[in-house]
Amino acid sequence: MMMAGWMASKIKSIAGSRSIRTSTTLAEELRDVPSLPGSLEESLNALEADHKFLLKGDVFTEDVIELWINYKRKNEVDAVRMRPHPYEFQLYYDI
Repeated sequence: MMMAGWMASKIKSIAGSRSIRTSTTLAEELRDVPSLPGSLEESLNALEADHKFLLKGDVFTEDVIELWINYKRKNEVDAVRMRPHPYEFQLYYDI
């Protein structure tokens, strides 16, 4: 939680204008906004590629992050991938 607070203090908010935005201008504004990972594996890949922010303030070490990522890949990625999402279960198996 401390890292989340620290990150929030580092992000500068940019106040938008109060003008009316059309769907076209909004789509143009959101074009470069990154999307969230769609799976645990994509999340781990993103974390592996960009985890420098976790190293600031000596909160985590490279070894801890690498160990955690490897554990998740070995013990959870396939287990999550091989089971239906609760919504899929509701769509296809719920009566």
